Amino acid sequence: MNPHPSSKPGDAARSLAVQRRNWFLSIHASHRFAAVRLRPLRLLVATLLALALSCYAAAHNPPLVLGSYAYSGLDRVAAMQPLAKVVAKATGQLVEIRLYGSPDELATAVRIGEVDVAIANLGAWLSLARDPAVQPLAVVVPPASVQSRYRAVLLARHDLPAASLAEVMAEPGAWRLAAVIPGSASGGLVQSIALAQAGGAEPQWLSIGYFGSHEGALAALANGVADLAAVAEAPWIDWQLAQAGQGEPTETRELPFVVWQSPPLPSGTLTCRSSSRIDCTALSYALTRSTLETRKAALYLGHGWPEWAGARRFAPYDHAIYTGLGLAGDVPPAER
Repeated sequence: MNPHPSSKPGDAARSLAVQRRNWFLSIHASHRFAAVRLRPLRLLVATLLALALSCYAAAHNPPLVLGSYAYSGLDRVAAMQPLAKVVAKATGQLVEIRLYGSPDELATAVRIGEVDVAIANLGAWLSLARDPAVQPLAVVVPPASVQSRYRAVLLARHDLPAASLAEVMAEPGAWRLAAVIPGSASGGLVQSIALAQAGGAEPQWLSIGYFGSHEGALAALANGVADLAAVAEAPWIDWQLAQAGQGEPTETRELPFVVWQSPPLPSGTLTCRSSSRIDCTALSYALTRSTLETRKAALYLGHGWPEWAGARRFAPYDHAIYTGLGLAGDVPPAER
């Protein structure tokens, strides 16, 4: 006897099929719910693993060091940021910016392998040029009007009884020279070498004091702290304009006078210390290509280095520019 007379044949089979489907869907939903719950955990594990690998790589492959030297009143870290990005892109490595206290300290850091890429002034480059592990990458090209004003000036206090390099060298007095920082080309190095050449020997009697900036050296001379001052031409002109703006007639003031002035000087160069981590030739090519990134890098360097103000590009290193300077002998050709 059929207990469910209203049921049709096949209803039981369909009911069983529905139950099986519902069971399957419930199992599938449980798996999906578990997967959703595990997804954040998997993401966290992947993030921690990536961080660990990154830390391991950083420990075994420290960033390349882009180095230069600090100067009072100029934010050179900011000025170097676009160049750091160009170096990072060209080498495929992280880049750290590091500033040293003077061009001499920078040259030492490059020489011992502490700095991979350096923004060297003329003094630092002349010091590094004979190191076979160091090669020039490129030079920054400022407008001609800016380059022509990059000169070294030797000033004397108003009552100094000497009007030329030879007369300064002939005086028996122990002159006090106010310079900028050790290794500054226009703020001490060029003038000291000119004095030595004029006297035929290094002036041992010359007492050199460093005042941190061109303005500091000028102030030392004006205040009687020094007898001579070694500065660049542009700060000297600015100082005269500032004095003229004080209202007192220039001819009635006891102003320093120019003993000697150099011809226009070449500025420094970007250098690269060869190693297994960096292809200096490839980096040189990347810098001297005219791209938006390299033009920005050159422009920003002009914000940190007045002798490069208005620069828009890098150019290949030209050995001929650095020969015949009479500063530290001939600079050897850049053939490594």
